[in-house]
Amino acid sequence: GGVNGRQLKLIAYDDQYQPAQAVQTVKRLVEEDKVFALLGSPCTPCHSATKDYVTKAGIPQILIGTGSREFFDPPIANYMGAGVFSYYLEARVFVDYAVNKLGAKRLALVYQNDDYGKEPYAGVKDAIENYPDAEIVVEVPHLATDTEFSSHAQKLADADPDAILVFATPSPAANLKKAIHKIGLDEPHYIVASVGANDSNVFNLAGKDVWEGTYSGGSSLLPEADPDNPDMQLFVERFKKEYPNELPSGSAMLGWMQGQVFEEALKRAGDDLTWDNFLKTFYTFDNWDGSLFAGISFSEDNHMGVTSMFITQAQDGIIKPITGVITVDPNTMEIKYSDDE
Repeated sequence: GGVNGRQLKLIAYDDQYQPAQAVQTVKRLVEEDKVFALLGSPCTPCHSATKDYVTKAGIPQILIGTGSREFFDPPIANYMGAGVFSYYLEARVFVDYAVNKLGAKRLALVYQNDDYGKEPYAGVKDAIENYPDAEIVVEVPHLATDTEFSSHAQKLADADPDAILVFATPSPAANLKKAIHKIGLDEPHYIVASVGANDSNVFNLAGKDVWEGTYSGGSSLLPEADPDNPDMQLFVERFKKEYPNELPSGSAMLGWMQGQVFEEALKRAGDDLTWDNFLKTFYTFDNWDGSLFAGISFSEDNHMGVTSMFITQAQDGIIKPITGVITVDPNTMEIKYSDDE
């Protein structure tokens, strides 16, 4: 039906998660296809490669699929929103939750030794300074391509942590959990970044029993944890119609959510659909809950957009929310739990 009487046309190209290819496709979209805005594409290094071009062009770049601070600190005028929760802020929330809610004092830090891992690594190291009774007892780096984690697991066991904070993509996170389970290291709380755990497919990677009890976070609930939500039902219905054999979660759900925010911004722009007016409408989002995101907020100092999340836990084959909404102020780093209000 369109938005405000305008029909929408989606043009998509596959950049194959390659920065050089991303530069070509973005230029094609802007210069040849004359698109109004860019929406939701993933790949941190791809965005790093196209950042200078997109910034100079001034085209709205909406809800990019990366939580890297590079694109939001300081804010860039035409970059509005990260489609995933900030890796840095999520790490700070995990430290706070581990210490103040789970009573952990001895924290182990496992991180992917690449551009992705450096952001949550910095978040943990900066956050731990605020908890004088807590300490990082061991740091365990790994590569995204690692499949064997027995030595990592033993190193963790030797450190005797109360909680293990893991910042990894799904396969390494699952393989590490299998390795520590194999040696009986089941007492520490296992907390995994949302990019590695907020997807039902992870039960298949690790094994349902192995993954049971794992904590994570997410800026939205998954379909099985929110089955009565009409918005969720609509997403699942549309997804299943197109992809009947696939699980309705992960990147597909994220794309739907990004589209919801984009549509709302178009509505708020009204008849004056210029780049400048469209970008200004994002400043009217104040913890907006009209999408499947936990909340969307923007200001001139905050272009992240997604600054609210839940803590989740794997329970009986379902990734369930175990807290209310947790909001982080990206300027003051203050963490607020709605459960405490």
